[in-house]
Order: sequence, then C-alpha cells, then structure tokens
Amino acid sequence: MKTTTKIIAASLVTMGLVGAGSAAFAATQADPKITKEQAVKIAQDQVPGSALTDSEHERGHWDVEVTKDNVEHDFEIDDQNGKVLEHDTDTPDAADTDDDSDDANDDD
Repeated sequence: MKTTTKIIAASLVTMGLVGAGSAAFAATQADPKITKEQAVKIAQDQVPGSALTDSEHERGHWDVEVTKDNVEHDFEIDDQNGKVLEHDTDTPDAADTDDDSDDANDDD
C-alpha cells in the first residue's frame, strides 16, 4: 500500500510540473495584435499594386507573400507591432516550371 501511495504522489507531482511548464510557455506566447488583414496590407503597401499569393501565422510573426510583375515578395511581419522584420524577393527563371523536372538533382 505504501508503494502505491508513493507512485500516486510522484505522478501527481509530475503532472503538476508539466502543467506549470505548459502554463508558463503559453503565457509567453502573446496573442497577435496585428491581424492577417493588417499584415497583408502592410506587405501590399510596401509593393503597391501587388497581389496576395499566400499568408500564414508563425510564432511571433506573419509570413506574407505578394507578387507583382512576376516577382515574389516574401515578408515577415511582427505580429505585435506590424514592423517588417524581413523582405526577400524572388524572380522565377523563364525555364522554371512547377514540377521538379528542371531542378538540380539533390538528394536532401
């Protein structure tokens, strides 16, 4: 009986520690203050006349992709203050296709 009590007590302590850790982690993850629509507008203001290609929320920022004149613009936008954290561009090659038949053979 004593062993069963020890096992139950140890289990309760473990569950308490896991629960406290989860609560602490959740507390550090603030809800976004910038909405998806606001993030898209911020990106499109940087590239006037662009069309939205993709957007998704990642930890701490929005990933927004817009396209204009066959140039893809990828933005990381802070979800708390709307600041542009990163802006990359990519121009597809004329011979590039959606399939991988023209890509280099890499086994990664």
